Order: sequence, then structure tokens, then C-alpha cells
Amino acid sequence: MITQLFNPAVCCGALATSLGLVTAAPAGTPSFSSQDAFGTGATIPVAWGDYDGNGTADLAVGNFFGQLNELYTGNGDGTYTPTTEFGGSSTFALVWADYDNDGDLDMAVGNDGPNRLFINNGNGTFSLELQFGVSRTIAMAWADSDGDGDVDLAVGNGILGQAQQNALYLNNGDGTFTGQPQFGVGQTGSLAWADYDGDGDLDLAVGNGGFGSDGQNVLYVNNGDGTFTPQNEFGMGDTAAVAWADVNNDGRLDLAVANWGDQQNMLYLNDGGGSFTPVAAFGARDTNTIAWGDYDLDGDPDLAVGNGDFQSADQNYLYENTGGGSFAEHAIFGLGSTDSVAWADVDGDGDLDLAVGNEHTPTQNELWTNERAAGSYLTIKLVGKFHAHGFGFSNRDGIGARVTVYAEGHLGDPADRLGFQQVEAKGGFSAQNAIDLTFAAPGRKAVDVRIAWPGSDGESITQDIPSVATSQAVLIVETLLGDTNDDGTVNIVDFLNVLASWGPCPAPPEPCPADFDNSGTVDIVDFLTVLANWS
Repeated sequence: MITQLFNPAVCCGALATSLGLVTAAPAGTPSFSSQDAFGTGATIPVAWGDYDGNGTADLAVGNFFGQLNELYTGNGDGTYTPTTEFGGSSTFALVWADYDNDGDLDMAVGNDGPNRLFINNGNGTFSLELQFGVSRTIAMAWADSDGDGDVDLAVGNGILGQAQQNALYLNNGDGTFTGQPQFGVGQTGSLAWADYDGDGDLDLAVGNGGFGSDGQNVLYVNNGDGTFTPQNEFGMGDTAAVAWADVNNDGRLDLAVANWGDQQNMLYLNDGGGSFTPVAAFGARDTNTIAWGDYDLDGDPDLAVGNGDFQSADQNYLYENTGGGSFAEHAIFGLGSTDSVAWADVDGDGDLDLAVGNEHTPTQNELWTNERAAGSYLTIKLVGKFHAHGFGFSNRDGIGARVTVYAEGHLGDPADRLGFQQVEAKGGFSAQNAIDLTFAAPGRKAVDVRIAWPGSDGESITQDIPSVATSQAVLIVETLLGDTNDDGTVNIVDFLNVLASWGPCPAPPEPCPADFDNSGTVDIVDFLTVLANWS
């Protein structure tokens, strides 16, 4: 089921190209306007999330050195209302997810001390629970690691010479969690889940270091039975942040690794078959934070990089993915000791804007608004239906879903793949982007969409939606093909609904749930779809 959220005017852009290895490239011209925003609180993490469900991105800001954390609620007109929220004084990680599948985002907070879960009450308030241990927690990441329909939390601990045990907190589905030691002992600065091998379960990249000491980074491969196999991957260094993206449009997720202490940052290209090719990229500075986002809507993900050490400021950068294995380096996003960068479309114009969180020099945080004329795009927000239909369906946020966009009429053809992304929720120095996904669709009025939902209990749905109009944001609900009334089955009710809806669909935004091929008409194709998927 697909629902239109908004539909600004259409314009067009240039066709995307694919990437190989990284080489030097000439610079383009990024266009951003900056403004002071989001406080002056010695900020380490930031996290975008629409906690009040009004379609406007809100920003959680985590502070240090005795400063309280803050929540900046988007008012829908480019302004924000600040409130003190989520505790504070020593927060390293913030990450949103709907852990209880009730339709609103909750907040996990990682501190130097007791960690916390703030449960969204659905009325603008939160209820506090002490959860997720007492450690020096630097990184957190939600995902349905055990495939039971609700999200679990990986917790990365240890910093500044103090190695600690990392942990996995399994969601029991009743508001409680079962903690288990997992993912090694070390000084873990970053965590990022991804189904790197495409086998249907989520694996975890763990970045180790400690800001002044080196550690071996590790890939924990999910065995699908509640256990993980560790593999030494992604180098040994003082790693502060890791981030997955398909940088070369080959349908596989690659990993950027950001290192501290003037060490070389790296890109690990996923070769398939469980191997990666390391490539030096993205500078060699005191890098604290990185975030992928296709800022110029050309179909290639670009990387924002935040730098700086404990005493002095450094220049931040944007690495523009120019295709063919090249990145252009742009000195932008300010000068500071920047501990977090995160992308979201804050003004609803289809392109991505950047929040910058600074610890010192200056302490002022910033919003960099993308002023580039947006080309054709598609923003997708997912709703999983485990909460309604049970096993076989996915967590409410669709975390772990693999979404691929194709040229219209070429669904499933790798040669016409326009982009591939996975829904994720991670926090810390690898700050949290908005959970919805923005795809470029240069020069196109419509695209085809394929969603490989994470599912649960060993079952999952692959949902194909042809001919989705571009230059809009859409809400896509996890639905069995042929299910007109969203009850999780295809039966006589759906058969009768197709007959009752026969003919042209109503004009948007009125729904047309019996039009399974998105043709604008309920016809014989939809009738046969019900018969083929009868359950």
C-alpha cells in the first residue's frame, strides 16, 4: 500500500553514473546556506527523527560537560521549538526507533554512566526507563538482529584508554530486554548494522579505537541462529565512525571508515562473496563523524565529514561522489571540533540538509540548508506490519529493509538500477540520519520500487511497486500482493474488493488499494493477482 505524503513541483537533473575505485576529481559547486541552530551545549551526538508524526524532521541533541540534552521540534515553517529532554550532562549516543511497534519513535540514550530509554507516550511527552547497562557507552544501533519482528539494540562501550564489554539487548516484545555480552571487549566508537552479504539477516560493523589508541575493527556476521561469527575487517586504527552505503550502484553495501589522530580514512568496497577492497579516501585528519547522503540528487551517495580534536578546530568537508570512482573534496560545513553530522530534508523540498554538532571551537551547532535546485527525487518512508499481522511481517520502522529504485518499466534489471539503500538507525559519532530514504530520479517522472522487507520468523515479503510518481514523498506499508484491506491475507474479501473497485481509480490522494500494478485502473491484471496470491 502506498500513500502520497507531499508532492512539490517537478524539475529535472543529470543522469547518474556508476563508481569504481576512488581517484582525484575536479570540484563542483555545492550550494548551502548556514545558520546557527540547535544550541551551544558541547554537543557530541545528534539524531533526526519525526517523533511527533507530523511529517517534519525533529532533532535530538546530546551534550557533554554538564549540559542538558535538548529536543528541537520542527514547526513546519523552518523554525524549531527547543525543550530540555532525554537527560544529559555526559551523552555520547542518541538513536531513535519505534522499539515497541506502537507507531511513534522512542529514544535510546548512551551515556558515560547509566543508559536510558525514553518511551514516546504519543502526546509530546516521554517516560523514562533505566535500560541498556551502566558503562561508558559511545555508540548504539537498533536492528531486528534475531528476526522476531521487533528491534534490538547493539551497545558499544569504552573510550580514552578504558576497554569495556559491548552488548546486545534483545527486545522481548513486552517492553523488556534481555542483555547479553556480545561484539567483543574494546574501545568501541561506532556500530552500524547492514545485510552486507544479502542473505536476509543483519550483520554488524564495529569500529574500535578510543581517541588516542588503535583497535582492530570487526565485522560480526549474523549466522541466523542468534550467534555471530567475528571477522577482522576494515583495518586497524583509531576508528571513530563507520557508515554503510552503496557507493558504486552495484547493489552491495560498502563501508566508509573514519579514523582519528590524522590517520587515513578509508572506503571498503564490497566485492561480494564476503570480501572487501580497501581504498584510501576522505582525507587523513582527526575525523570524528561521517554521514552518507546524496546531496546533489545525481544518484551517487556523497559523504559529509566532521573533523577536529580535543583542543583545536579543523575544517569539515563534503566529498562529492562524481561517478566513475571519483570524489571531489569541498571545504564546507564550517570549522570546529565537529562530533556529529546528520542528513535530513528539513524543508520538504526533496534535497538533503545537514545538521552539524560541535563540541568546542565553536560550541555553536549549525544547520546547513541545501540551496541546490532539486532534481527529480523520491522520498520513501516505510511502515512494517508485524504489530498488526505477526510473524512474517516486519518491525514498524522497516529497519533493515533493502529498497531499490529502478527506471520505470525495468523493475529488477540491474542495468537500470537508479539506487539502493537500506533503512538503518544508529547513533553516536556516527550520528543518525532521518530514517526515511531519499532517492535521486534524474529527469524521470516515475520509477519502479522494490522493497525486500526484513520480515520475521524466517519469512519475508518482497514488495514491487511499479510506476511511482517522482518529486514526492510517499508512505509505503508492508503489504502482501493481492491484499486490499491490509489484514495480512488474500481471500474472498479481496476478490470482492477488486470487483467493487473495477475501472479507473479515484484521483490522488484518494487510495486505490485494489490497483496492485499501480496502473491507475483496477482491471483483469489485479483480478488475476488476487487469484495468484490466494492465502
